[in-house]
Amino acid sequence: MASIETVANRYKPLRFNGIANGLDELLSMAEANEMSHLAFAEMLADHEPA
Repeated sequence: MASIETVANRYKPLRFNGIANGLDELLSMAEANEMSHLAFAEMLADHEPA
């Protein structure tokens, strides 16, 4: 299983720096709120500036 740092680093070449820098917090929020995969994906999209 990949580490959070490994996954976060995969977002950087895509220029999703907001997600890369906040992934740990985003995952914690998703777990605390028992989010579905779809809700988590939406949260990631909302977290990244346009």
